[in-house]
Amino acid sequence: MNDVSVASAFRTEVVVIADVQWEVAKNEFWVIGGLHSSGKTDLLLTAAGLQRPAKGFVTIFGKQQGNLEESELMEERRRIGVVFENGGRMFRQLTVVENIALPLRYHENLSAAESEERIHSILECTGLTPFAHNTIGALSPPWQQRVGLARALALKPELLLIDKPSIGARYMAWWQDFLQKLAEGSIFEGHPMTLVLTTDDFRDWANLGTHFAMVKKKRWHLLGGKAELARSQDELWRDLTGEISI
Repeated sequence: MNDVSVASAFRTEVVVIADVQWEVAKNEFWVIGGLHSSGKTDLLLTAAGLQRPAKGFVTIFGKQQGNLEESELMEERRRIGVVFENGGRMFRQLTVVENIALPLRYHENLSAAESEERIHSILECTGLTPFAHNTIGALSPPWQQRVGLARALALKPELLLIDKPSIGARYMAWWQDFLQKLAEGSIFEGHPMTLVLTTDDFRDWANLGTHFAMVKKKRWHLLGGKAELARSQDELWRDLTGEISI
């Protein structure tokens, strides 16, 4: 992002984050903190090319979004997976399997046998096999978001954007372990995945991320790596961490 002002998805004339200078490199694991309703979701949607910035330029995989035709932008978006907050943007009347199958059938035109093999693998690695034929509406929000994760992984994206996992203490260890494996490349045949995650609380992710940033009073703040994060005395950092030691 080059001098980007992030607009609200609901009121495009309202800027929620100003002056974003940000570059995500291959195999980095970014953790972005900010208080509730600080614009983190809009930041991810803008990064994914799902909404336009109010100002500035967004470049994805070396191509400036504003210069791309819609078909070209769609091709670049396929390389990015997005996991929405609270299991958002799922088709609640469809089953887990049917939701995961949608991007495979729409984008890759796989045969039934080919898509079934891919879906089975994703169900296994995300622990969703017991819920395969449940409708999304029958699952609790933490499980719905895990289905969102599985659907985002269906196309084996190069970049995965995860918006505020609503996981709670019961599911935290699983998410931490799974995202660590994604970052290391042990999920997809030795191919590490670049990750960006937003959170209202850094504490659960401080030891996993490689790079950190935060949103404070509509401004973008780069915090650096783990060493810089540990030394940060910023007021919002203390709010987000509860003044923990790293």
